[in-house]
Amino acid sequence: MITSIAQVQIGSTVEVRVTSSLTGTIYYFWYLDGNFVAETVDDSFAFYVTPGSQYQVGVLDSNDKNFDALANAPAGYPGTRMLFWIRSTDPLIASYQLQQQELGGEWVTIATVPDVSGQWSYQFQTAQLLDLTEYEWQVIPIDLYGNAGTAVTLAEEIIVRIPDAPEFAFEFVQDVDQVMFSLS
Repeated sequence: MITSIAQVQIGSTVEVRVTSSLTGTIYYFWYLDGNFVAETVDDSFAFYVTPGSQYQVGVLDSNDKNFDALANAPAGYPGTRMLFWIRSTDPLIASYQLQQQELGGEWVTIATVPDVSGQWSYQFQTAQLLDLTEYEWQVIPIDLYGNAGTAVTLAEEIIVRIPDAPEFAFEFVQDVDQVMFSLS
């Protein structure tokens, strides 16, 4: 069981060091945004990240060398989104322009994906998204002549990666002259 986690970021490197209450040979399983990254017997691991972006770092410890790191991955909430759409049936479509809108602001083109003959569905992973921010995405088909078709909304979401604080109750206990806290 992990008893403490210390993180230090220097530029694009985040070093995470943990303390475990397990004894003997300990295997550490490292995760970034809920995705398995590495297994070590060392209690520290360096992640290389984009400065200014938000990431969720996780680690599990076990004495079991055969621990299934994928099946037991902690729930992650990645700071990116995978966008999906179906191809246009118009034979003149040459590409798809993906646009992203933040907090109801201006639409910004984040990618242009070429149309592939015979491919029915497409997907694209966004760059890192800001926490507590509302986003919307749309795809616009572009024909061979550069004309834009009708935009189709793909998704709308508020990114919440930082969980709410736990709810707790407190009570003053006069007999012991203390305030007692408990989780609600």
